[in-house]
Amino acid sequence: MRPIDYFDTAVDSYGERPALVDGSVSLSYRQVQQATRPLAAAIRAVLGGHAAAPIAILSPNDYRVVLGTLAAMRAGAVVAPLHIRNAPSKNLGYLDAIRPAVLFYHSQVARDVELIRRQTTAIGRYVCLDRFTTMDESLEEFAATGSEEPEDWGDVSGNYEHPVYLRQTSGTTGSPKMIIGDVGSFVATHLIVRERLRHIECDPVCLVAAPLSHAAGVHAFCMLTLGARLVLMPEFNALETLQSIERNRVTHLWLPASGLYLLMKALDAVDVDLSSLRSVVLGASGVAADKLRDAVRRLGPCISINYSQIESGFLTWLDERTIAKAVAGEHPERLASSGTSLYVSRIGIMNEQGALLGAGHTGEIVVRGRSVKPYVRRPFEYDQAEIEQSRQYGWHHTGDMGYFDEHGYLYVVGRKKDVINVGGFKVSADEVEHVILEIPDVVECAVVAVRDPVRGEAVKAVITVRPGRSVANSAIISHCRAKLGNSHCPSSIEQWTELPRTGVGKIDKLRIRELAQATP
Repeated sequence: MRPIDYFDTAVDSYGERPALVDGSVSLSYRQVQQATRPLAAAIRAVLGGHAAAPIAILSPNDYRVVLGTLAAMRAGAVVAPLHIRNAPSKNLGYLDAIRPAVLFYHSQVARDVELIRRQTTAIGRYVCLDRFTTMDESLEEFAATGSEEPEDWGDVSGNYEHPVYLRQTSGTTGSPKMIIGDVGSFVATHLIVRERLRHIECDPVCLVAAPLSHAAGVHAFCMLTLGARLVLMPEFNALETLQSIERNRVTHLWLPASGLYLLMKALDAVDVDLSSLRSVVLGASGVAADKLRDAVRRLGPCISINYSQIESGFLTWLDERTIAKAVAGEHPERLASSGTSLYVSRIGIMNEQGALLGAGHTGEIVVRGRSVKPYVRRPFEYDQAEIEQSRQYGWHHTGDMGYFDEHGYLYVVGRKKDVINVGGFKVSADEVEHVILEIPDVVECAVVAVRDPVRGEAVKAVITVRPGRSVANSAIISHCRAKLGNSHCPSSIEQWTELPRTGVGKIDKLRIRELAQATP
């Protein structure tokens, strides 16, 4: 089936159930379906003979983002989400590359859009999602230009080669790349993730607190096909997230690991009922084992972890039951793992010579299967250099290092390029971060390389701590020295009030490295 067919099938079962709740706005499944039809027809009219041209969306979380995305899917257009936290110059470069037929934007980012408008002619049409402007039409006005029913672009087999979306990689340790996903890769991941999220004993309520433009959007779409009520927050705020869970009796939530840390930090200051939670999925980066234990004790046995990449989809899953058992003392080492394969794609561990390694041996994590997506320079122009570099020996190379244990659990130990060379000793930044995060009052940590006149590079850690608490830098260094030895121990530590983030909410190590280099 096409992606929109999964939503339409949910409408058949849950037509009158609330689908989207955004402040005072509440739309049922059937109302959402009806709203997307004229929108899809308008998009088809704009596309003309270029049915797969991109439809770009630049907005905080808003119910109209969901309508626009579903309408683009219904029209057979390619959805291209942008991140509102990106600098306008970064989004401008992306838009210049993809040349969207329409840019849907929210008035909150109108100033950024004006900067973009003055510097590019790549955008065919501008539509303001939430209001009429003197420059651009509103979403309602745009929808009125379409007929009631869009043309059906489906076929009997589901159009598996038809493109669905363009996405940028996160770019936390390097420049972002662009991938294109088709129906086949979308479905390969969607079906298995949806089954992991299914909890038949509850009527699902999904809180969308992280950006729809990233993995939270994939999670939200899966929940829509399960009949969930999506409660939308404009952006993540830890205290408001906790309050919304209690108020809306939220059952499902997706967060990056950094979001979980902030949630636990906020939980120190508020007393809320979180007993409705059934599934809190963590992704985007690894989670320190001690932080995971604390979260399970405070949120309940509802936490799962996935390992995924934009290029290759969801790959492994550490489920709620396994995590709860590990917290209770059964295989506690599994708290440091990313779980077992979802069997969406084949996963291997490879050495530098292209040989696959057995259990217990560390190498690069490689993937092959239908979920793997190609890099592109712009829509439908493949980036052959990036593809060839990432697909040596017949596998997609993730750039992550890890190993499988004898029971099939994957342990991700860091980025291949996120290694610090300290006088010839190779130090994994990820390993040092996890050791520092064992300290209870440390909330977040980023370890980066800084220049050193003697050793070439040195290890610097940048941390945040819980409000009202303090942690001595000397205590952190002593803890690291005991766990890691002198060669892997940070030579300097800085304490910041907050860590900079990328457009998708991940800790921005490139920016931290840049700022840290300027500090003696």
